[in-house]
Amino acid sequence: MPDGFTLAVFAAKLCVLAAALMSAGLGWAIALGGDLARRVRPNVVVGSALAAALCYAILLLTMNAQLGGAWASALDPMTFGWIWPGRQAQVLVLSLGLVAAVAASLAKLGLLGLAAALLIAASFSLSGHAAGLEDGLSAQIGVAIHGLAASFWFIAPLLLWPRGVGDGSDASAVSRFSEAAVWMVPMVFAAGGYLAWRLAGGLTELFTTPYGQLLTAKFAVALVALALGAVNKQLVSRILAADLPRGRRLLQITLSADTVLFFTALALVTWATTVSGPAS
Repeated sequence: MPDGFTLAVFAAKLCVLAAALMSAGLGWAIALGGDLARRVRPNVVVGSALAAALCYAILLLTMNAQLGGAWASALDPMTFGWIWPGRQAQVLVLSLGLVAAVAASLAKLGLLGLAAALLIAASFSLSGHAAGLEDGLSAQIGVAIHGLAASFWFIAPLLLWPRGVGDGSDASAVSRFSEAAVWMVPMVFAAGGYLAWRLAGGLTELFTTPYGQLLTAKFAVALVALALGAVNKQLVSRILAADLPRGRRLLQITLSADTVLFFTALALVTWATTVSGPAS
């Protein structure tokens, strides 16, 4: 059973990933423009950016406490000096991405939104198991690509939730999102599959080691979410155009299920990278 320090690190890391993915996904929405961009509220972007920054600070403190073996060690500058070098580059790039996301939401600049998504995705690759691999550059690139595409997919429930107006924006947003998802989803699975194979140490290890099994479970959850996305694209979008009230009800059901699946997948990969870990 993981100790309190490990569980605290897990919770803080999960919060960081969720908030950072949300900020990057909102940057994507601004970059794509149209009804998706119009659904992005600056206060939501500011809130997600602040949450990511706050949770990262908590993550650093809990890691410091874990290293010192006591909660009183959370502010110990000596042990923090051992943690900070491995996190410094990630903090810088993530901070730049969060600032870019906020600026993009205020200025409504698509290129700035894209820059935010790219920077936040790149920050994911600067720490963690992929960064620790020998000759791990390809794995780090895979992490960045996976994070970039996953952030767009992660934000779907917030962006596509029916607004309750009769101007056709619900159907338009689903259609625009689906057009982009055709390109994003293959990126998620190609990069995610490569990372799972590389980090687990091989195909067999994906099914025979606890770490590999967690990654495989996360992949299976993502497949279910993909299936729901296909339902939205092929069925719900058509029903929205033909029968708005019924289409909205169906969309709420699929997006609610997507939310549960996304956070389950995120929790699985966070648990794998915090509590379990690769064999080598």
